[in-house]
Amino acid sequence: MIDMDSDGIITILAFVGMILVFFGALFFRLGIPGEGTAQDSIARISQTGLIWQTWKVQLTNDHPIDGNPMQYGVESKPALLSKLQEYAANGKRVKIFYHAKLICPAWECSDTEVIYDVKE
Repeated sequence: MIDMDSDGIITILAFVGMILVFFGALFFRLGIPGEGTAQDSIARISQTGLIWQTWKVQLTNDHPIDGNPMQYGVESKPALLSKLQEYAANGKRVKIFYHAKLICPAWECSDTEVIYDVKE
């Protein structure tokens, strides 16, 4: 039988905790819950991901925050993606509606702010 002292148990628990944090960071995105809207034309739509393929939308954003254009994930709805691609191809100005979840699985979203609707 293995005899462990309290230092050995603490070391094992710390190691297991680090492994859980590592895998949690791979499989989940953390954000601040909320929702909002943004208006602009779509600069780019791209598909990203090695394991889970997700879509990202980048707005032209004439007034970027900190010099970075705004980027959003897209809910996995084929009709929504089709509308976004159509608006991007036509160069139309759109209003997007997005929400942010506290915890978002990596296979559902590439960013914590995810588009759930778009209107012209």
